[in-house]
Amino acid sequence: MKRLWNPPLLNEWAKPLIQERYFPDRWKMLVCCLMLNLTSHKQVNPIIDGFFERWPTALKASQADELEMKEYLKSLGMYNKRAKTIIKMSKQFLEGFSQPKQLYGCGKYASDSDLIFYQGRWKEVEPTDGALKRYIQFMKNYEKNRVQSIKTA
Repeated sequence: MKRLWNPPLLNEWAKPLIQERYFPDRWKMLVCCLMLNLTSHKQVNPIIDGFFERWPTALKASQADELEMKEYLKSLGMYNKRAKTIIKMSKQFLEGFSQPKQLYGCGKYASDSDLIFYQGRWKEVEPTDGALKRYIQFMKNYEKNRVQSIKTA
């Protein structure tokens, strides 16, 4: 799939989000959102790379052994639901969709994150999540400083 934009300073702002690390892989970015549901980046960070080594694609995740995935996700809590959600979402991802909200388990956070990081439509998003709000503020400041430096050049 063609990139919709190239995020400036990806992963270089003060508090990068986990999903930024996986740009432009939309499926991985959405899985990050599912893993972050009702937990924190401090719990997800130690296991995310290993997860994507075991299940590197939506196809692999859609065919995953549910018991193996549950065991891997135990440290996050709600591992039964997480494994089922990731497997089902991965199957639907492969079938195609127009908006992440159509995918099983993907709600406002995943949709907002997709609009911001994957689609580059951060100006259109009004997130309720604190980390996404901080990223929007970072982008506003970045854009403002860029415009000011162009005017003074």
